[in-house]
Amino acid sequence: MFFHCEFCISKSFIKLINRQTPQMFIRSLVFLTCGILVGLLISSKTGSHKQVNKRVSVTAPKVVSFPLQPGSVCSSKYEIDWSDLYELRTQVKVLCYVNTIPRTYQTKARHVMNTWARQCTKLVFISSEDSTELPVVNLNLTYKESRKHLWSKMQKALKYFYGFRDEFDFFYKADDDTYATVINLQYALKDLDPNKPIIAGYPFTHIIQKGHLSGGAGYVLSRTTLKLLVEQSINKHPGCPTFDEDLEDVKISMCSYAIGAEFVPIIDRHTTIPYSMDSFHQNECRFQWMNLNSLFEHELTVKKRANADRPVMQNLFVRDEHNLLSELLISAHYIPAGEQYIYHFLTYYVRPVGISRD
Repeated sequence: MFFHCEFCISKSFIKLINRQTPQMFIRSLVFLTCGILVGLLISSKTGSHKQVNKRVSVTAPKVVSFPLQPGSVCSSKYEIDWSDLYELRTQVKVLCYVNTIPRTYQTKARHVMNTWARQCTKLVFISSEDSTELPVVNLNLTYKESRKHLWSKMQKALKYFYGFRDEFDFFYKADDDTYATVINLQYALKDLDPNKPIIAGYPFTHIIQKGHLSGGAGYVLSRTTLKLLVEQSINKHPGCPTFDEDLEDVKISMCSYAIGAEFVPIIDRHTTIPYSMDSFHQNECRFQWMNLNSLFEHELTVKKRANADRPVMQNLFVRDEHNLLSELLISAHYIPAGEQYIYHFLTYYVRPVGISRD
């Protein structure tokens, strides 16, 4: 069809020429030539533009490399063995019980459930009212929820979980503003014997010299510790406080020591040897009682004042004796709802080039 039309146009053009005077023919020829030149120019510009786009679209991005600072945690070579993760998750059974109150069901607890707590073997929220949206255990408290009644609340919670003592290896207590990386917790617990009385968490020392747990960072009870707390300690042992006030984490530590539980310091491999509670600030604690924003700001501020002439100290990713950052961080505290999702996204979804599932 195209060639047929082209032939028709050419034939008509010849007939038109035969009817024209020489002056008209020259004028038509000039117009035709100008039209052809304009067409060629437009075609040339369009084709060049398409070609440039094609070249840009298939060109690989330039990779820029930069040297790593000596001693940087980024200089470590990470290898992910995905074959071991399923075994780890199934062998180390952790029940997570998260302390919450009715007025924070929607502002805090719901976001914990949507993010990190889904990784627990079992998740339970402990509170004083039922919920249709959250797995809440109503402890039927006879008093208004407040910090001064927190220890009484925890005693009732422990008695409730006593019924699950044979189903789980460890029991992890957290707050509804805690963020935890459960797989790191399971990894830290895999070599511990749940049949021994063990407690683990962030080691505060300002009240109990040999260390007491941080409720905000979360703490771990082995199933044997839970069993002995209910059977021999709470309301039964003189070393276990019965008076009702706050500092639930101190009380649980005292009651655990009363039945011979061992405080296991779960810290990173870059640590003080031998481990000492007196020098735990030199260790990389994997349970953090602070929000990481506060931790970074504190570290930077302290280093800026104390080491203004040592710029390398301003970099938190260069190790020094005050560095509390752990590559195997388990938990952090005071994490608002929005940051729960940020932590979760950065932990489970962001994958730097070179670290893959393959």
